[in-house]
Amino acid sequence: MLLIAPSRLLASAADQTLLEDLSDYVSSLKRAQARFEQFNADGTRSYGIIRLLRPRRARLDYDPPNAALIIARGQRVAVFDTKSNMPPMIYPMRITPFFHLLANDVNLGDPDHLTAVERGDGLITLTLSGGRNDRLAGVLRLAFFEDRLALAGWTFINSSGTATTLRLGDIADAPDMDPSLFDIEAEISARAG
Repeated sequence: MLLIAPSRLLASAADQTLLEDLSDYVSSLKRAQARFEQFNADGTRSYGIIRLLRPRRARLDYDPPNAALIIARGQRVAVFDTKSNMPPMIYPMRITPFFHLLANDVNLGDPDHLTAVERGDGLITLTLSGGRNDRLAGVLRLAFFEDRLALAGWTFINSSGTATTLRLGDIADAPDMDPSLFDIEAEISARAG
């Protein structure tokens, strides 16, 4: 059920409060980690662990047999294929799903990005696009549990319409997380040498 349409996005104080609460919650995930299950467009599933060190840092370590690695830091996202000797694919942060999750100032209610808010199946789902001035290569649908303030996962639909869904397990604080886990250049060097 559609909760908020773009034309009346901030029509009520309750709507605005919900979006502010969700933005504050994402901002509060300073050092966090969770197990994830990823549903790929080809019907396969991958599993792993995601680590967040906000702002602007994330790491997804995939379990074998996939064993891929994604590191987001600063303005870049590096995708490492551990089965290849090739360097990682590097993307600008602004065209990836991490753009909204890892921003310095999270504002999920920004009318330039938010296109819909829906409720259903126990979730609140925000649909975000790149907006007028950004180049997000697709659409991000962030899902939050409706009965508690917690991120359930997201679906990223790229510019060619391919959807990848990440479902999160329980998110835990990780106060002792090593910042070097998010060093793209160090990872490249370690793999080269």
